[in-house]
Amino acid sequence: MSSRLKFQLHLFFIILFVLFISPLHSYERDFKTHPVVKIVKNTNKIIAISDIHGAIFQFIATLKESGIIEQVNPKVFITEKEILNIQNSKDFNKYFKYIGVNATIVIVGDLVSRGYFSREVIDLVIFLETEAAKQSGTVITIPGNHEVRILTGEIEKLKKYEEYEFVIRSFNRSVKNKENDYKHMVSKKGIYGKWLRELPMAAIVNDVFFVHAGIKPGQDFKLLVNEYRDSILNDDYESEVFNGKFSPMWIRKTGKKRSKDYGGKMKKNFSKSLKMLIAITWL
Repeated sequence: MSSRLKFQLHLFFIILFVLFISPLHSYERDFKTHPVVKIVKNTNKIIAISDIHGAIFQFIATLKESGIIEQVNPKVFITEKEILNIQNSKDFNKYFKYIGVNATIVIVGDLVSRGYFSREVIDLVIFLETEAAKQSGTVITIPGNHEVRILTGEIEKLKKYEEYEFVIRSFNRSVKNKENDYKHMVSKKGIYGKWLRELPMAAIVNDVFFVHAGIKPGQDFKLLVNEYRDSILNDDYESEVFNGKFSPMWIRKTGKKRSKDYGGKMKKNFSKSLKMLIAITWL
C-alpha cells in the first residue's frame, strides 16, 4: 500500500470518527451534577420565592425576613448606588452573610425582566448557591419563561420595550471590555449562559413538586425529561419543551383559564402524595 493511500485511509477514518463516533452535541452538561429534576429529601425548611423580575430590593427584604441572609454590618444598608456597582456574585459578600443553615430555597423562575436589576438578581442567587453549599443548605433555581427568552434570543428582539431593554442594560453594567457584552455573557461560553443551561426543569423537595408554569395533564413526564435533556445538549431553546404552548415554563391553563379539575388531572402525572407548586404570574 502506497504512502498516499495510507494517508487517505487515515484521513477517511478521522473524518468518520468526527462525524459518527465523537460527540455531536452543541453543549455538554453533567446531568449527574445538574439533573433535569432536582430532588431533595428530608429538608427541615423549604422557602419558595418566584417571579422576582429584577426587583432586587424586594428580593433582599424577602431573604432577610425568611432568615436566609443578614447584613454584614447591621448599620450599613445596601443602596441603589452599591447595587449598580455589583460586578459579580462575589461582590455580595461585602454586604450579606448567608444564615439559612439546612434550609432549601427554591427560586421558581422569572428572575429577570420588568425590573431594573435582572443581572444583579442572578448574581445574588449565585451568591446564595455558593454560600448555601458551605452550610449544608440548598438553593435550587428553576427557569421561567423569561429565562427562556434569554436563551432563545427573544430579549434582544424585544429590546425596544423598556422591560427587556432593562435586562440587556443590567448585564452591560458589568462589562469591563467590549468583548464581554450581554450577548457573550448569556451565550453557552458566558458565565450566565452556562448557569442558565445547567438549571433543572423542575424540583421535588420532600413531598412538593416545583415547576414554573405547570405540566400538561396526561403528559408523559419521562418523555418531557428526555426532551429537556436533548434540548440542552443541542442548545435548542425553540423546542416544544422550552418554548412551546405546553412547555413547563410557558403553559397557561394552570393560571387564568384553569378548570376545576385541571390540577387534579395534572397530579395524575405524579405520585398522589405529591403537592404541586406553580409560580407563573399574570399581569
